[in-house]
Amino acid sequence: MDLKQTVGLWVNDTASILHDLQTIKDLGFDYIVARVLSRVGDKFVPTQPASMAELITNAAEIGIRTDCWYFAYPDNIQAQIDAVAAALPDSARNLILDVEDPWENRSQGAVLAKDLCSGIASAIQHKADLQLSTFYYTSAHSVPYTAFLAHCESLMPQVYRVPAKNGGLTSVDLTINRTIGDDPTLAKQSLGGLLIATVNRPEMLDAVTAHTSKFQGVNVWLWDGDTGSVITDPGVRGHGAVWKAAIQSYKDSLPK
Repeated sequence: MDLKQTVGLWVNDTASILHDLQTIKDLGFDYIVARVLSRVGDKFVPTQPASMAELITNAAEIGIRTDCWYFAYPDNIQAQIDAVAAALPDSARNLILDVEDPWENRSQGAVLAKDLCSGIASAIQHKADLQLSTFYYTSAHSVPYTAFLAHCESLMPQVYRVPAKNGGLTSVDLTINRTIGDDPTLAKQSLGGLLIATVNRPEMLDAVTAHTSKFQGVNVWLWDGDTGSVITDPGVRGHGAVWKAAIQSYKDSLPK
């Protein structure tokens, strides 16, 4: 489904979002991306299926779509395909593949990526579009991007501020400049030719807004936030005012 000029919100713990859907809509989010699978050893199991069903129903009642994501691996390919086919809700129109470290420098990575994507698409009878979520600094990571993008409608770089080697977080300027240096051309290899930024902090959404012409849409990691010693992903929950302002600025910047 077309993600152009929309703002999505990822969630890891689906139950944590159930009572805040109207708040999420009021903040300006257009869709939610809920985790659909978790890995347990060599098995892939549905993530909070009861909460997922409740989320889909309640969100639809107020006009918010629920899409899905899961962390993809370059092993146990058939197990992932079978698990996605069994767990992906019929109403989901997008499945985001979170492709990170396990895929770097992987032997036969391109073949595995093709097998995974084509297998999922066939198993779900193409009812949902695949999207690729991965590193924003793509040239610094050896991931089979081309093989994935041949089956995905968009590239969704994780435009995140992360811990810096000298302390603190990587700068906004460094992050956005690496993104717009690497990713617009790579995104054209996707089926839809779309570049959808995923941001983890309001100031990164502001940076995307300053380069709106480079991106066709945006989504936010994540509702829940983290609780580590260094908070890189503050989340949206509890920080609504600053996110609302950033989302409104983004939407105001879009072509009318």
